[in-house]
Amino acid sequence: MNLNAEQHGSVTRRWTARAMLALVVSASGMAFAQSDPGYPSRPIKLIVPFVPGGPNDIAARLVAPHLAERLKTSVIVTNIGGAGGRIGSKAVTSAPADGYTIMIGGTNLNVVIPAVFKGLDYDPVKDFVPVGAIATDAMLLAIHPGLPVKNVAEFVQYSKSHPGKVNAGSAPGIGPHFVIELFKLRTGADMTFVPYKGAALAIQDTLGGHLAMTVTNKAVLLPLIQKSQLRALAVTSPSRMADLPDVPTLKESGVLGVPSINWYGLLAPVATPPAVVSRLQSALREVGKLPAVLEGIRKLGLEPEFEEDFGAALSAQRREWAAIAKETRITLE
Repeated sequence: MNLNAEQHGSVTRRWTARAMLALVVSASGMAFAQSDPGYPSRPIKLIVPFVPGGPNDIAARLVAPHLAERLKTSVIVTNIGGAGGRIGSKAVTSAPADGYTIMIGGTNLNVVIPAVFKGLDYDPVKDFVPVGAIATDAMLLAIHPGLPVKNVAEFVQYSKSHPGKVNAGSAPGIGPHFVIELFKLRTGADMTFVPYKGAALAIQDTLGGHLAMTVTNKAVLLPLIQKSQLRALAVTSPSRMADLPDVPTLKESGVLGVPSINWYGLLAPVATPPAVVSRLQSALREVGKLPAVLEGIRKLGLEPEFEEDFGAALSAQRREWAAIAKETRITLE
């Protein structure tokens, strides 16, 4: 069909008008998605990328019911363990970025992993947006109470006296793994690292005597220390902790340059609409003002940090952990 100039111009104007209308409708849809006045309208899934019983799991289950109350919907804690937290993290990045799938992460998942793992099929930094901090915690070196040692120096000597027979375990590629490797570098201890899917499994094997030492966050190990089921060797915190006043720091024990704390907080897929992220942030800040929540966190051995800038804290830690990864030469695939 041949069109004269006037007819061609008329068709062009009609198509231009339709295109502009489509853009307006699309933009309106995007604006609606970002404002999403109905959010949340269904249950929210809170992913813990580790098996139950570890510090991330503890923090998630503590805040979830209070978060649900403020968001007026269910917040379902779901554990997806394996690969040092990478499987669960990847699952979150693959979920729709609509605020209905969020994750508890922090130092291990979003700082340590990007420092040491190569060839990941997701980006632990760029694929997430920080929602807010929840707490910090120090790491604790715990040993089987049957070992005939009382301090770091005696443990190191024991390991050297039993070459190839002293094992230490944790999930690989996260903070506790590095503490074990740094401990070996700083002290010359003769230890073999044994990888586990999560903190709870390593703790079980330490309780059973299959491991001489495990390292994880103090909040998890504190009840077992208090019941004398495990023996605390040292803490990574800058100073001694109020609930373990007799346990020396690694610095006091002559082991320097070990990171002192782990951060925990909520993250969402990076493309989550800003208005949805803001709604989650507001709810989390409200939860952080509840005396019962603050008291509960402290009873667990964690230090509440709801008011801190979670994104800034993680950025600062990434510089520290990059240097540690270089020193330990730990590179994982």
